[in-house]
Amino acid sequence: MRRFIASIALFLVATMATPPADAGARRLWIDTDAACDGAMAVDVDDCWALALALHAPGSEIVGISTVFGNRDAAPTAAETEALLHRLDAADEIAPVIGATGPLSDGAPGAGPAARAMAAALDDGPMTILALGPVTNLAALLRLRPDLASRIEKIVAVAGQRPGERFFPGSSTVLHVHDMNFRKDVEAFEEVIESGRPLVLASYQAGSQVGIDAGLLDEIAAAGTSRARWLAEISRNWLRFWELGFGAPAFHPFDLVAAGVLVHRELMICRQTTARIVRRNSLFTVRDTLEVDRGGPTVRYCDRIDPALACRLVAGATGAMPCDALSRAVQADDSYADRVTNLRPYTAAPGLRRRSDPAAREDAYTARPAAIA
Repeated sequence: MRRFIASIALFLVATMATPPADAGARRLWIDTDAACDGAMAVDVDDCWALALALHAPGSEIVGISTVFGNRDAAPTAAETEALLHRLDAADEIAPVIGATGPLSDGAPGAGPAARAMAAALDDGPMTILALGPVTNLAALLRLRPDLASRIEKIVAVAGQRPGERFFPGSSTVLHVHDMNFRKDVEAFEEVIESGRPLVLASYQAGSQVGIDAGLLDEIAAAGTSRARWLAEISRNWLRFWELGFGAPAFHPFDLVAAGVLVHRELMICRQTTARIVRRNSLFTVRDTLEVDRGGPTVRYCDRIDPALACRLVAGATGAMPCDALSRAVQADDSYADRVTNLRPYTAAPGLRRRSDPAAREDAYTARPAAIA
């Protein structure tokens, strides 16, 4: 499996309008912790995911709710509303403010989102794309357990293999956690035990797509408002990855999760089991959501088809089809073949692009696993 670190010359067409729903469209609810103001240490991948989902054929977006995560729920709601205006979707959808804290604190503020999701389920079955902690979804299941059977599928950004840690850059010390899960372990436990079909879009899948400075430059020069805006809000987040992790690109995990629904034929997923592993001791509190260790059945997505990276970027920015994109940077393909104790690929020190666009296949290396 090849991991794309995308640096793509884009020829963009006019921004696509949200497609009308048809009789066979999938009813989709999006629960998001979007942070789209371009602040230095704020994750922008929700914004890319929403841009993709709102312009994807085959889905009827029946609602959007906000949840704490990347930041508090109130500013997230304001930024999500601004995003919908920018993407010409505000007339059809108004975001509902949801939980401001985890289930262990009583899921404060989750009521409006849970009731709105329940009303949508009363109207018919739907899929839920959870881009942040699943607090609102757990509150829904508590409020209206009779509606659980109408949830066709839940796609969540979470999960890992046993013993795994996530090192996104060149540092052998700094690593990231499974943050959506860690922010509300109890909510994930209730969602897993609900018995509804659950798809976990993992760090491994997200780390096979990257957005670097060259790609942002080309998006900014493409000439459409959506493309320019995504490039603008992403620069500080990329800078954070460069300075904090020594990484040449950031991984848009939520964008890849949206790809589970928009381009499911290009996601490589497998049926397995998942359970919460508790590690609470005098010195360690680190619960993890691990697959392949027994528990309820889930689908675990940890690989992507090589064609997916440009499809996601093109769909989010409003680009031409992938055959109109002039170049893509590819990396070593052994990542997907390693089963446990993985470490995502990082750019080799001193990496420089070649000047010939036709030869731009930058060298990336797999670093040894570093599992404490």
